[in-house]
Amino acid sequence: MKKSMEFGTEIRKPAFSGSFYPSNKDELISLLKKYFSDKKRVNFEEKIKAIIVPHAGYIYSGQTAACGYKQLPVNLQNPHFVLVGPSHHFTFTGLTASNCNLWQTPLGKIKQIAPDNKEGAGLVSINDEIHAYEHSLEVQLPFLQYLYQDFSISCLLTGNEIDFEKTANYLLRCYSSSIFIFSSDLSHYLPLEVSEAKDKKTIDAILNLNDEYFLSEENTACGMMGILILITIAKKEKWKRRLIYNDTSAKTSGDKNAVVGYAAIGFYK
Repeated sequence: MKKSMEFGTEIRKPAFSGSFYPSNKDELISLLKKYFSDKKRVNFEEKIKAIIVPHAGYIYSGQTAACGYKQLPVNLQNPHFVLVGPSHHFTFTGLTASNCNLWQTPLGKIKQIAPDNKEGAGLVSINDEIHAYEHSLEVQLPFLQYLYQDFSISCLLTGNEIDFEKTANYLLRCYSSSIFIFSSDLSHYLPLEVSEAKDKKTIDAILNLNDEYFLSEENTACGMMGILILITIAKKEKWKRRLIYNDTSAKTSGDKNAVVGYAAIGFYK
């Protein structure tokens, strides 16, 4: 990872604890323990490079997310994770980072490393307001805190216009030794059968590195821009792909009329 510019001193406080996940530390740990113990780890010989995981409320997508995080090696020393997720409330070009050097959850504070100012010129901007109102990255942090004591992060949100080739090259140059975590849900508020069929197409498109699918009207994944960056990287680096687990919100909500789909997908080399 290349030397980076310094962040500011502010702390990005949790904005979605108590809604998307428990605000009480003990309750949060207990819930994470349940998620991590409910499903077996899928063992691969290859080195994991990236995962796609969902970002809904834990009651709906926490189990699926945990299945993705269980693929991360447990013996990493001071690992660095690059989190890439969609902005649900703002439109902008490229990627945007936060000007905070610490991100906080009920489980504690995490050091954030800023993007390289020179390398990211024209590709990455800084905007705290966009990050303050976004949940897609915050909800990932407790999973990492449950697994690791000492680690660092770089949090990046995707805009609605991105140069995928340049962005992929930038991420590979600056974060060659990092593990990428891409945040995305799949289908949104469809009947169960339609949702499952749509999710299968989306998962197949990811596994087959079919970028055209995500540029078509077929796509309903909210993290499509991040997925397209990941597909670009995977093609360049010849990463292998595998579905780890997928599910829908209907499993816990019981609502089969307005279903959201989730998947955990691993990328390996």
